[in-house]
Amino acid sequence: FQDASSPIIEELVEFHDHALIVALAICSLVLYLLTVILTEKLSSSTVDAQEIELV
Repeated sequence: FQDASSPIIEELVEFHDHALIVALAICSLVLYLLTVILTEKLSSSTVDAQEIELV
């Protein structure tokens, strides 16, 4: 990988690195929230089914 040849390109590379970190953080948050929502939905439907089965 070549070093940046001008200060503007150096700033652009730094901005790119920060933008990727922010995008990774957002994707991680969305994946975590989806996992939590889907897991709770599955467990709550299982609990409801067990309550109906007991009755």
